[in-house]
Parts: sequence; C-alpha cells; structure tokens
Amino acid sequence: PWRNISFSQGELDQIPTAPIYRITRGVTREDAIKHHPWVHLSVSPFSPWLESPVAVQLNAYGVESGKLGVFWIDEVTNQAYLIEDRMVQFSAGQALERFNLFKRGRYQFRMMDTPYYPILTETRLEHSLTYLISAFAALVGAILAISRQPATLANSFIRIGLGVVTGLLLTFLSFYGQQLSSWIPLPTFGNEPIVNALVTGLIGGFFGPHFLANLLVSGIRRWIISGKSKVSA
Repeated sequence: PWRNISFSQGELDQIPTAPIYRITRGVTREDAIKHHPWVHLSVSPFSPWLESPVAVQLNAYGVESGKLGVFWIDEVTNQAYLIEDRMVQFSAGQALERFNLFKRGRYQFRMMDTPYYPILTETRLEHSLTYLISAFAALVGAILAISRQPATLANSFIRIGLGVVTGLLLTFLSFYGQQLSSWIPLPTFGNEPIVNALVTGLIGGFFGPHFLANLLVSGIRRWIISGKSKVSA
C-alpha cells in the first residue's frame, strides 16, 4: 500500500507504521552450481634428448590427488603405449612432476582417473646440438692431451677415442647425475646446456677415463665416510 511521508530539516517525519521496501531488478540462481573436478596439464612442446628430465606442470581444481600417466605415441600407427604412471599429490592445487625419458619420439601426458584439459599435454623428444658440441670439445681436449707427450699413432687414436667417450659420458652425467651429487662431485657449469656441454666435453677429453675413475673413487670414499658417521651416531 502507498504511504505518505514528510521530511523536516532532512529528517523523516511521522515514521510510517509499515517498513519501507525498495524494489530493484535482479536475477538469483535457485539451483546450486556443481563444480566438476579437473586438472590442467602443461608441458613444453619440445624437449631436448638426454639433457634434462621432462617437467610437467599440473594445476588442480577440486582435486587433491590423481594418477598421471605418460604415453609414447607410435608415429606410424598413432597408437599410445603407457610408459609410466604415478600418483600425484597436489599442494595448494599445484604440482610439478619430472620424467626421465630416454627414447626419442612423441609423448603424451594424461590424467588417468580425473578429467583434464587436453591442450599442451604433448612433447616431442628430439636431438639437439648439445652432444655434438660436447663431442667436438672432447676431441679438442684429447688432441691437446696427446700433444703434451709423444705417443704412437695407434695409441693417439685410442686416446682420442677414449677422450671423446669420456667427454660425452661426463656431459650426460652432468645433466642427469644431480641425484648423485651429494656423494659424487659431478661437475656442472651454469644453467646453459651448450656451455655445460662445451666445458664438460673439454674436461673429459683432456683428462680421459682417469677423471671419471677419480670421481668414482671420491664418491665411494664419501659414501663410506657418511655410512660410518651414521653408524656411530
């Protein structure tokens, strides 16, 4: 019903017995919104071969854990083969998983028990110039090493071959041996793969297999010392 009201000096006079209502336009949803849990996967479309583990970034929405699988895709038949699967625990809705993949080709990552965003879930593992640079640097290092002392032609070729193999192996270990760095002092030079390959290849070629043998002996000594300290504690 209508009410007549009046104001005196900016204040309401004769307050009406019924409350005053304001009518506005608006829409209110009556049915509850159902939030479906899902996971967003993100991986680099290109991953260099034998340089570093493939990192997968996961952002979860309404999910606390899930099973992540990595599949190798056959380029001829387009058939997917499961390589590895693991359970992922999310912290504040995020997780970062790393996979050591050694077979070249196309890989696809999938959530096996939770809906996921199917974009940016594939990566291609291909050759890069890193190991070629490492081999060239190891060749230079081996030539420098044999130039310091006289040797027969056959021994020189053997020493060069061993130096190149040592340089390549040292480069590989510098990329993938971080988990052993606590007891084996594997050299790593910077975050740039090309620089790291150049320096490790040169060192491996110059010092040869004895350098890796010394690293292994040093690692065994550290392991024995750490084992004795744990037993005494």
